[in-house]
Amino acid sequence: MKRVLITGGAGFLGSHLARALVQQQDQVICVDDLSHGSFRNISDLRSAPSFTFHQKDLLEPSFLREISRGADLMVHFAAYKIPREGDALKTIEVFSMRPGKEKFRSSLAQPMMSTG
Repeated sequence: MKRVLITGGAGFLGSHLARALVQQQDQVICVDDLSHGSFRNISDLRSAPSFTFHQKDLLEPSFLREISRGADLMVHFAAYKIPREGDALKTIEVFSMRPGKEKFRSSLAQPMMSTG
């Protein structure tokens, strides 16, 4: 039995993977902030003893460290809207799982040096 962490687990792909893993007796930890996923996608899994759901933002570093301890596998399906729809920095943070918008923004503000 494997312990699998799925980010974006209440989305279309994540919920289907979670269901398949639960059916093969793996332990599934699902994390989703439900900004794009739906609780309906995983409602049938809630009663499974090998399924755990956390409605959290995966960009909270201490939570992500704690929840991933002991995981044999992590599947990163969490996604954010396409940047043209707004908040491009949040998109980059979620896709790269790098918390700290302020730190990222300050690095963008640094002047680029010309090498030519």
